[in-house]
Amino acid sequence: MKTAAEFINGLKKTIKAVRYEIEVNSDSTDKLYYQKRQERDFAKVTDEMNKEVLKAFIKEFTSEKHDLVADPNKAFTAALEAGGKKYRNWILKRFGDGKKDIALRPLTIQYIKQKGNAKIGINTGKLRRDIRTAPLKIQMIQNKK
Repeated sequence: MKTAAEFINGLKKTIKAVRYEIEVNSDSTDKLYYQKRQERDFAKVTDEMNKEVLKAFIKEFTSEKHDLVADPNKAFTAALEAGGKKYRNWILKRFGDGKKDIALRPLTIQYIKQKGNAKIGINTGKLRRDIRTAPLKIQMIQNKK
């Protein structure tokens, strides 16, 4: 029988093999690419982000809502979705004046005057809306031995 620590370590290894991707439309893909080239990588995965996604995953997987014995696949799927929700929300919080876990190159004074505000990544709001509503792709990455 596994100890709680061994169980949690197993979950940590599992979640490290998960890749989340938000399937935004082509316009939003272009905007994210442009922002990344401008040193504003909103989708960058950081250690802090990974820790929070892992916490959401473990909390959902071990919650009383799921019967791990009767239906472990359902519990695992729900946990992956909870991690994905945390991933999406983390990215959304980086826009504007939000989360500062990554360096975002500031806007130029000229551009701030042109658009009327200094919120990074927000102009029309279409990109944020697309990220908020786009499907989430969850992939399990196989380790090559």
